[in-house]
Amino acid sequence: MLPQCKSNFKCDKYVMSHNKLLHFKQDSVNEKECSRIRENESGVRRVSDECVNASGEQAVVSLKGSVCASSGTVLLSTAVVRVRRRDGSCEIARVLMDPGSQSSFVTSSFIRRLSLPIRQVCVPVCGLSVSNVCKANDVVSCEILPENSDNNSQIVSCLVLNKITNFIPNVYVPIEQWDYLKPLKLAGSKFHIPSKVDILLGAEVFPSIIRDGRVVGACGGPYAINSVFGWLVMGEVRNKNLKNLQKVSMSNFISDENLDSIFKRFWEIESEPVVGSFLRLEERRCEDHFVSTHSREKNGRYRIRLPFKTVRPDLGNSRDIALRRLLASEGRLNKNELLKRAYSDFMKDYLDSGHMELVKNNLDVRYWLTTFHIIVL
Repeated sequence: MLPQCKSNFKCDKYVMSHNKLLHFKQDSVNEKECSRIRENESGVRRVSDECVNASGEQAVVSLKGSVCASSGTVLLSTAVVRVRRRDGSCEIARVLMDPGSQSSFVTSSFIRRLSLPIRQVCVPVCGLSVSNVCKANDVVSCEILPENSDNNSQIVSCLVLNKITNFIPNVYVPIEQWDYLKPLKLAGSKFHIPSKVDILLGAEVFPSIIRDGRVVGACGGPYAINSVFGWLVMGEVRNKNLKNLQKVSMSNFISDENLDSIFKRFWEIESEPVVGSFLRLEERRCEDHFVSTHSREKNGRYRIRLPFKTVRPDLGNSRDIALRRLLASEGRLNKNELLKRAYSDFMKDYLDSGHMELVKNNLDVRYWLTTFHIIVL
């Protein structure tokens, strides 16, 4: 297969004809990168901040990165939430907060469990140095709720990717000495245990979930920030028991500006004013009836009242058919005295209970007379 490959690209590490993704081992920072690292007062080496401007059709974004070589790690803010399925029930998910991302993302494996409708798009996802990381082919709208509350739900449009990131955090972090976190209602009690991420919430959602309140870390611990999902734990962790690390942890994205036009067309199609202009009068009345009368139960199902027309339709003449059916039933009753007595008792009780009443012979043609059958149980 190798001689038949027509690609001119080669592995940027060994300059050979194979894909660089075959290198599973994460390499340490090379000498050229290390020359750009400076020592700060805390003994942690950091890369200086950079601002990358994406020209052309790409958006402009500022990226901040760091390479740490210390006995510690950096906790990214995660939370455990509920995501509503198509049938109204909820699925537990782990989300990563990333105010440096212009878009929100969800993994394809998680979205399959929700059975939500998916729309096809074609959106390139870019990262550092404006390099194309991958391409998102689907987008889905999710309703995200706190783990133990139905309030403060968020409707988020997420691009679908096979994988968002590796396990977060990258190492197990002991939290026994962080007593200041114990009184707080955390957004996820297992934030310190490496685990997969199902959803990434970007800058469009991040400001709406943050609440007032911040707890400064003590004893080398991280910060705690209040949110609608609970307290988010994030920041640098310094602990001698942690493995000496020297690696980059970052999750910044730039999406093509075409995504804005795609979402704009989607909302224009789905918005009520555009759709309403094509509705007939009866359809509009049905929609208004639904909006004013429907309610939602605790299990997620909708309770809807049936709409009825105020103008009675012309049903035609039904008297002749009903009369023939009545005469046939009376003939059957005259042949069975026991059945006739039981039928008469039932109809008398029906009349005494007020479920029916006598009517005039000259009925209006607008009324429909139903035929009936005698059923023996």
